Amino acid sequence: MSGEASEPKTFRNRGYAWICTAFAGLIVGACLIGLMTPGPEGTGDDAYLGWLTVAAGVAFIVRSWQVRVVIDGERVVRHGWFIRRSYPRRRVDRVESVRYAGFWTRGGAEVGWADMLCLTIDGRPTAAREVVGRGVTVERIAGEMSVALGLVPAHLDPVTGQARKPRHRAADGG
Repeated sequence: MSGEASEPKTFRNRGYAWICTAFAGLIVGACLIGLMTPGPEGTGDDAYLGWLTVAAGVAFIVRSWQVRVVIDGERVVRHGWFIRRSYPRRRVDRVESVRYAGFWTRGGAEVGWADMLCLTIDGRPTAAREVVGRGVTVERIAGEMSVALGLVPAHLDPVTGQARKPRHRAADGG
């Protein structure tokens, strides 16, 4: 450790957060319109379901802006949708962009337009689905994170310095 206190560095795809916000915002808006529109006489009061959906949508919007990867001192912390994982910074060997494989692709398929971060920790690729987006965006974030960790960016050949882009799926262990 260098003894210097450095500011935490945050890596996220704001476009992804905006898409989540827009999607949930439409659902929240539709629910609010439904809740404010009077129903036919004698239909009962099931408004609690609408308010529950509104609350879940608002929670989804708030959480979408908290999903990120942070380098904080000697730790790399992944803030996911439901859990937080932390690794010692020195264990991260590589950061790269790979095709998205996860919740939306159960069964082995890949999403052709979406990439995600892949952290190689102690030689084992670990999917970091906290940063998802278009290939160029995720690759830029992977390069910035590599530099912040003092690693050679994965899209550059360490010998020639020329750009290269291997495509492989990350292990599902993370």
